Amino acid sequence: MLLSYSQEKDKANYVEKLTRAQYYTALGDVYTAAFELQHRNDHNYGEDATHEALIAAKLERSFFDGRDKGYIIQQLTVAKSGDVADDNRTTIGYNSQITDSINIGAEIFASNRGAGGGIQAGWDVNEQTNLYTKVLNDVDSTSGRGITTVVGGRTKATSELELYSERQFKTSKIDHTTSDVYGVSYKPTEAQFIEGSYSVGRVNNRNRDRTSLSGHDETRRDVYAAGYGYKNDWFQIRNRLEYRIDEGSERIRQWVTTNRAKTIVSENLSWLAQFDFAKTFGNKDTSNDVVSNYTESMIGFAYRPKLINNLNLFGKLTYVYGLDPDDQLIANSTSSSGKRYTSSLYDQKSWVWSLEGVYEWNANWETAFKAAHRQGHLRYKNESNWYSSGASLYALRLNYKTGDWEYQVEGRTLRTDLADDHKDGFVTSIYRNIGDNIKMGVGYNFTDYNDNLTHLNYRSHGWFINAVGSF
Repeated sequence: MLLSYSQEKDKANYVEKLTRAQYYTALGDVYTAAFELQHRNDHNYGEDATHEALIAAKLERSFFDGRDKGYIIQQLTVAKSGDVADDNRTTIGYNSQITDSINIGAEIFASNRGAGGGIQAGWDVNEQTNLYTKVLNDVDSTSGRGITTVVGGRTKATSELELYSERQFKTSKIDHTTSDVYGVSYKPTEAQFIEGSYSVGRVNNRNRDRTSLSGHDETRRDVYAAGYGYKNDWFQIRNRLEYRIDEGSERIRQWVTTNRAKTIVSENLSWLAQFDFAKTFGNKDTSNDVVSNYTESMIGFAYRPKLINNLNLFGKLTYVYGLDPDDQLIANSTSSSGKRYTSSLYDQKSWVWSLEGVYEWNANWETAFKAAHRQGHLRYKNESNWYSSGASLYALRLNYKTGDWEYQVEGRTLRTDLADDHKDGFVTSIYRNIGDNIKMGVGYNFTDYNDNLTHLNYRSHGWFINAVGSF
């Protein structure tokens, strides 16, 4: 089981967030099956965000004692919002290990967005060094058809030190992009790691009616990053710091840090902590202004009482202070109007607490609850007056388990202080357990809101896919 999350952002303030959950299983000696759930969130400055939920299945067959592999992939769009077309896609591909050190591959696909394909090759120079390249002709939901070329390599300088670099070229009808990444990963002990990287990218807009945020046709972004992680039987921590510089007609600098920590007090109690911070400075006509400022900090716990062994409790307290973070959506508290506002119009500062619990009646039945409250303030962008924006969420869920499958029915209600109204509705879903710690599923939200008061939105109606992990 693999879980991954990535975020890409260019100078034109285009943000892409991608979350994946993948599961692999063997079907006999020569066949392998894989399943993937994917959620994509794209946000372009000045435009509405788009969301896509995709599900895919892959069947792979081995040939020549496993040296060659052929595969077919079927992808379907199960939910979407915003101005984005379905991405129902069928892919056929083949990979071949032509020598002990060289492999090649090719694939073609057809979808309702268009057809395309790609080729790739890899070379194990020796036991320490690997080189790779690929060329892909694809159809993107925002920039249309484009050709992407990637060349990169990794090498192990020592058993603890690894170096890597990659260059990427992408050409579409909107722009031409080049990016270079150089990085190092150092693992001095089994318990800790240190990493650092530098990347530089250039975006050259080919359509002058579609320029960057700064109004310049060519922009450049430099990113310096460093990270540290440590883990033992009772404590783990991970930190990352980035410094970004955007150069165009306007110079923009940004500091970003993400920090996570967990400690296991006993077999019944664990504590979690999070601190994220971002600050962006603009520099135009020799002036330095804070363009955006964002802080999110959280402390939480997981607790199983000794006297009530069938009960699991989860609680957290979160503080959010956001001054126009470009990728965050803030829901309008007066939700009865059906409007929503992006963070380019509003600033926010909020305290959010939540408590969740699950009680296991027997091997098949569980009851779960959630209560959360947000006490916050909103204001129009660049205005000084804040106004109160509180909200409360209550949910009760019934779970039924049989074998590796789990069925859920949840009733929830959302109350907003400013509008003095509430919304009620149901959510239903089905999950399959993958091992002891992961479950993947699909469901339908009959309401139009999510259950996260920290990042509440009213665009959640309809089908969704989800992956849940416990560690």
